[in-house]
Amino acid sequence: MKKYLAGLLFFFITMVAITSCKKEKSCEGCIETNSAPFASAGTDRIITLPSNSVSLDGTGSADPEHNITAYTWKKISGPSSCNMADANAAQTLAFNLAEGTYLFELKVTDARALFDQDTVQIEVNPYPTQQPTQQSLGNVIFYCPDPTGTVKFIWQTWDNGNPITGLYDLITIKIDNLSGSLAGVWCKNGCSPRCPVENDYNVELGNYAGFNLPPGTYRWSAENTITNFSGWPQVSAEFALFFGQTRKVEGTVTVLAGDKCILQPILF
Repeated sequence: MKKYLAGLLFFFITMVAITSCKKEKSCEGCIETNSAPFASAGTDRIITLPSNSVSLDGTGSADPEHNITAYTWKKISGPSSCNMADANAAQTLAFNLAEGTYLFELKVTDARALFDQDTVQIEVNPYPTQQPTQQSLGNVIFYCPDPTGTVKFIWQTWDNGNPITGLYDLITIKIDNLSGSLAGVWCKNGCSPRCPVENDYNVELGNYAGFNLPPGTYRWSAENTITNFSGWPQVSAEFALFFGQTRKVEGTVTVLAGDKCILQPILF
């Protein structure tokens, strides 16, 4: 009887040990599944020069396991003129675009090296054939010379790829009940425009705001409306530091009968 009980006890201990071992390896033989990510390069867009940059947005991409480890952008077709702020970011800025049609590819990779690709088309239209006339610009033309001396590109300094207008207003100008805006500063031909302004429109692309004012003396004010340049790759550190704080200036301008082009600089 003692031998029988001893054998039974041995059998019981052995079964417990086996059961315990199986519990620790409950996933042994299981097949782990991992689905490939889904890449979304955003919607096709059309812009018109002089706006020459777009925001490439891959944030619509997804992965069932939430394991996206890499985003990679590259231009696969289009004019050679093109720069990219960060080809390995979910969102980046493509700038220095020229007239033509670009195709950008986004590759999204997950932790298991599975990937998906998507493309987005950006069409860049040429400059409008009808350039503005001096009369449409107004007889008083405000511009802002680059106060830092660091602006190297035209338009790109202040163009952050706004999907609607392509531009953000950097400076707001007010004259009595009128208002205007500048999307950036002027940096061409010594950072000073020439009259008539429209004659240099294609080659200079300086930024200006025109007002049609009857004869008289007017008090005006100008203030920068953007102080945060985070994520703007074309903006120099000096430019961001200078406009990183609110700056305001005011003055007067006198319009005489027959005046067609009064150049009024904004000097912060």
